Amino acid sequence: MKNSNFIRFSWTTLAVIFLVIIAGSVVRMTGSGMGCPDWPKCFGHLLPPTDEAEVEFQPNTSYEKGQMIIVEDELLSAKRDFISSQDFSATNWELYEQHDYAVFNVAHTWTEYINRLFGALSGLFVLVLFLWSLLLAVRKKIPWFVVGLTFITLILLGFQAWLGKIVVDSNLASAKITAHLFGAFALIVTMLLTIRFSNKTNRFLTSKFEKSLAWLSILLLLVQVYLGTEVRVLVDDATNHLGVISSAESYHHLFATNQFYIHRSFAWLLLICIGYWCWKMWKTKQWKPIYNWIIGFLLAEILIGISMAKFDFPFLSQPIHLLLACLLFACLFWLAIAKMDVESESS
Repeated sequence: MKNSNFIRFSWTTLAVIFLVIIAGSVVRMTGSGMGCPDWPKCFGHLLPPTDEAEVEFQPNTSYEKGQMIIVEDELLSAKRDFISSQDFSATNWELYEQHDYAVFNVAHTWTEYINRLFGALSGLFVLVLFLWSLLLAVRKKIPWFVVGLTFITLILLGFQAWLGKIVVDSNLASAKITAHLFGAFALIVTMLLTIRFSNKTNRFLTSKFEKSLAWLSILLLLVQVYLGTEVRVLVDDATNHLGVISSAESYHHLFATNQFYIHRSFAWLLLICIGYWCWKMWKTKQWKPIYNWIIGFLLAEILIGISMAKFDFPFLSQPIHLLLACLLFACLFWLAIAKMDVESESS
């Protein structure tokens, strides 16, 4: 029961989810999270505005209910469908009360909108995956457990979309952004489990020692990711609303905080744990190709982290840093859930 096409599509769906993670990181790096102040629309439009004039009051213009404009640094929403007169009439508008952010930046708006498009694309892929798994389960080609996994993935994705709305409504509250990130890790988990249990002929095996070290490394990595989100909050505090570090002094202050030192120390702890593990596998001649990826992702992650600290957050360093953490997590989790090598254990 290889279910090759289904498994290939599952890997593709996982790749799309990684694209969503990257897009979300780019949004945060550029400070574009409030580029669309409402959700799911953007300034009340299905297609975002491309010019500042579109979010300013225009006379003799048809407005739809929920469409937004900015007047005197306030975000207003149309109460109903109407055609404006020559002069602005406040009776047709109401103050948008979810937050008080009222800024239009076309680059930020479209960056956030593209992120949402990637999210919608991932939703389409997961929906197809769920329906496909349902069909295969009826034909007894995969266990119903896999259908449950794809359904959970679909629910998680819906939760992530809802949480995205909450993040926008809260004007990017840090705790909600962190929850949004860990929701992405949960999606990686359900997708890898779907792939793992869809193919009963999978020959990829691990020993008890490997599984134990994989789970320990996953725990350390998740703590490290959480600590990284705390450092990211400090970065946000050190930036203006355009997402640009205000001064070199902000960097020096950031890298002198306890959060940064703990985050850096955990990186070395993770390196020691995985380094020992890989050395043990090499010494006992149980090396697997996936270890090349694990070591590569971990070293690249550390080098990117060092470059962020030494060179004041080079462009795209933050999305790459997050992507490497996700890829490392995926490799470790894949080892942790692999079949047990019975021969290795008996020997």
